[in-house]
Amino acid sequence: MRSVSSVTWGGGEHAWVIDYDEIPGDPSNHNTGYADLDLALQRIFAVACGAQLVGGGVAIDGGNWTEEVAKFVCSRQRRPVALPMKTTN
Repeated sequence: MRSVSSVTWGGGEHAWVIDYDEIPGDPSNHNTGYADLDLALQRIFAVACGAQLVGGGVAIDGGNWTEEVAKFVCSRQRRPVALPMKTTN
């Protein structure tokens, strides 16, 4: 299972979550869920004023699957910013 939070940033470092989704699949297996994750990261959001928001960057927490996430990110470097990351407690 992968969770995807789409956040937009405004003046004064204000942030708004504009979408949240969970994508089923095994993060250790590139045959499950990564295509759906790729589509989610390419999504365009229409907002009330008529503007369209597109992703300007993505950070993916690799957790226990750092190598798999790094492969996913490296194969998609067409995005402005794609960073694999690992959080610690």
